Amino acid sequence: FHQSIVSEKLTYNNILFFLEALKIARIKKAMLHAAKHNKTFHLWWHPHNFGVNQQNNLNNLIQILNYFVELKEKYNFCSENMSSIIRNK
Repeated sequence: FHQSIVSEKLTYNNILFFLEALKIARIKKAMLHAAKHNKTFHLWWHPHNFGVNQQNNLNNLIQILNYFVELKEKYNFCSENMSSIIRNK
């Protein structure tokens, strides 16, 4: 079981749109750290918020998922749902 969890919220922010690139970079940095150190990374959002600014949210998610594939290939980073994490605790 992974000892520590890094958690990041993905939802696009219309007011702080100019910081979105920094948020995605921060998320990727946290994912890389988790992948390199065999830690759990928790990416979350509320579905009702994800529907607002839907295209921007989907674009951000695509960037994150593409990066996940890179980390999976390089570090064997894995994806789990919350039930499996609790079950493996």
